[in-house]
Amino acid sequence: EESNSAIGDVALGVDVFLPAVFRRPVIANHIVHERVTVETTDHEDHTFCGIMFDVRCTDALPVEWLEISSIAVRGALGPMTVWTAPDTYRGKARSRSAWTRIYDREHEASQRRLVPLELAEPIKLP
Repeated sequence: EESNSAIGDVALGVDVFLPAVFRRPVIANHIVHERVTVETTDHEDHTFCGIMFDVRCTDALPVEWLEISSIAVRGALGPMTVWTAPDTYRGKARSRSAWTRIYDREHEASQRRLVPLELAEPIKLP
């Protein structure tokens, strides 16, 4: 005797003989919230006016998009800005028109504790 679920699946065109693992949705129906901290070696023997790096999603896991809501920094701080450029920073260092400022605030010095720079609108990467 077939269950009502199996009859419903047949009516929807679902192959009831496929194991459930092969009938999973292609796109996630939930959001995973995860905070990632990347600690770098810090000998506290330098100063700099900025850093540039690319962030991208890889195909290693099925990710629909990645959202960045804050970046944390420490040090003498003061006036802090965060800028983005489409695709990559490479070749754009001296092209002001290629960049969009997404954060601009003054911060007190914080030599030991990381200070989050909370973005008003998160960066969403496909």
